[in-house]
Amino acid sequence: MARFQDQLDPESAVVREIERLGESPTRAQIIATAAGYFRSRPPLKPLWVVPLEAVASDADIANSDKAINRLLTERSGVFQLGDKIPWFDAPANFYTLSRFPHFDYMMRTYTTTQEERYAKAMVRDLLDFVENVPLSKSEGYHVQVPSNKNPWNWVLLQWRVKRWIDVLAHLRESPSLSDENYLRILQHSWAEVDWLVPNKILGLHNGTLGNVSTILYASLQYPEARSAQFWQNDATALLEGFLDMAFYPREFLIELTLGYSEGTLLMCRMMYETLPDSPAKDRITPKLETIFDAHIGICLLYTSDAADEEDSV
Repeated sequence: MARFQDQLDPESAVVREIERLGESPTRAQIIATAAGYFRSRPPLKPLWVVPLEAVASDADIANSDKAINRLLTERSGVFQLGDKIPWFDAPANFYTLSRFPHFDYMMRTYTTTQEERYAKAMVRDLLDFVENVPLSKSEGYHVQVPSNKNPWNWVLLQWRVKRWIDVLAHLRESPSLSDENYLRILQHSWAEVDWLVPNKILGLHNGTLGNVSTILYASLQYPEARSAQFWQNDATALLEGFLDMAFYPREFLIELTLGYSEGTLLMCRMMYETLPDSPAKDRITPKLETIFDAHIGICLLYTSDAADEEDSV
């Protein structure tokens, strides 16, 4: 628990609740108080991956039933895993294993059915990762390492953290997730965000923005983390700088297509809309509006030109 307490902002409400326990609280008291604080509240922001009100389809439930036995369904196929999950050596075509893609349908299924067997399976897989993929092993796992062998590949890490934030919200009332394991998973998530901050810059615009959005999401959902304000400031500064430098001339991404630019702009808008009011948000507002206006204007011009060409055929 000492490591988790070290990750808390000393001025946060959860720390004040722990301090009310007196000078020598037991480990069990600290765990119950800290976990109770986080588990007693709904998410501070709408969930980004699987909303709490999401409803499972018949396919979601069928896939979740398979996932209980580690038969995981993913876009590239269906994969049977053994008792030991191969985080560092997933099947060649299962490049998203460390992204926890099966949690999307399992969260919807659990929330819809409230059957604890789905919660138990998710907790099992979360703890397997926490126990077998410590950040101490991340050295040497750079972007070029194949993603099925690299749990810290940027696509995997950014989506893993987002999904873990969401799954803790979906399971916050589940008896299958003990208070101690709730805090273990939360602590691991925060440590991964701390790792991501200095490793967030990539050659791909959407990769960098995806990493930044994860850092921002963590800061907004868990302002009690010691690093939360730093995470938020870091993400906000990069978003503002990106809008200043990546668009030319404030229209579309340099050397990229309009379609790619649109996807990147939508990522910027999602982050912007979640930012709390601040001088930085005030500075970002006109920049983003200008880029959107220019982008839409170019798209309309392109559409008009294409229509004229079609009419002339």
